[in-house]
Amino acid sequence: AVLSDKSLTQLLAKEQLYEDQAEDPKSAIQRLRKDIGVDMVTVPILDPESGRGREVVTAFTVSYDNRDPQRAYRGAAWLTQAFLEGNREDRRNYASGTAKFFATEAERMRKRVAELEGKLAEFKSKHVGQLPELNDLNMSSMDRTENEINSVETQLQGLRRERVFLVAR
Repeated sequence: AVLSDKSLTQLLAKEQLYEDQAEDPKSAIQRLRKDIGVDMVTVPILDPESGRGREVVTAFTVSYDNRDPQRAYRGAAWLTQAFLEGNREDRRNYASGTAKFFATEAERMRKRVAELEGKLAEFKSKHVGQLPELNDLNMSSMDRTENEINSVETQLQGLRRERVFLVAR
């Protein structure tokens, strides 16, 4: 977007880089494009997925040539600022898109968790007293019940002996 006709027209209007630019604006834009240099800076890396080496763009340089040093400086400064602003805007858009994606995923996961919690609650209500988390409670309840049964059986044996004793008299 920085090197679009619209953007370069703004640069020419603001900085007046050529004496004759008002006479032939299209020619001035073409001349400006020839005077602008953008070079990519690449670094070789090893691609973790394929294991092959490849070049990755890590930066770029921007230059502007003009016979007048003041115009060259102003043109280069404007281009640098425009590229930085474009980069910031791209990063904002990327961050916004990423934030929207994560918000959507978080909502989807929240719904999934709520659905699973509902299924878990339904399962627990169908299987009350049979779940592993109640195992200790069930075991202690079973022990108490067995102790009560043993106690009742002991009392029953005692009552039977007493009945035999009473009948024998």
